[in-house]
Amino acid sequence: MSQTNDREKIASVTIYEEDFYASKETSEESFQILAFRLSQEWYGVNVSRIKVVNKIQPVTYLPFAPVSISGIINFRGDMMSVTDLKRILGLPDSEMTETARLVVVESGPCATALLVDQIDEIITVPVSQIYPKLETIAPQIAEYIEAGCKSGKKLLGILNVERILQRNQ
Repeated sequence: MSQTNDREKIASVTIYEEDFYASKETSEESFQILAFRLSQEWYGVNVSRIKVVNKIQPVTYLPFAPVSISGIINFRGDMMSVTDLKRILGLPDSEMTETARLVVVESGPCATALLVDQIDEIITVPVSQIYPKLETIAPQIAEYIEAGCKSGKKLLGILNVERILQRNQ
């Protein structure tokens, strides 16, 4: 009888130790950001807002569209606008290259394909390493950037997808 009681005590202590150590673990919340290049600057979009990343396809010009809209594409049978972020952010135009991509983003019922020069990588950024947007950014551009972060030696402006979609409406 005493051996059974000893085993029960040992088992309960082991379970307690496992629970004790498990409760000591703390994990900081983090975001996954898709980093990409526009001209010579680096930006990012929260991966939760991205539907798909595609190679460039023919863009049909859309008369009377806002300046930031390059045109429309056929995306899985639906027409979708293509947003040129360089026009929104006041960056110089550049030639389309093999590395250019369309990043389809959505928020609620709204979606658009963002035209980017080059995809870098998906990075995981802890909340503590995301900082507020810089105060030195021009006000007309600052409304499209919600925060910043660092990835290696690159500083990224994290874009406000909702604000970009509002502009296109």
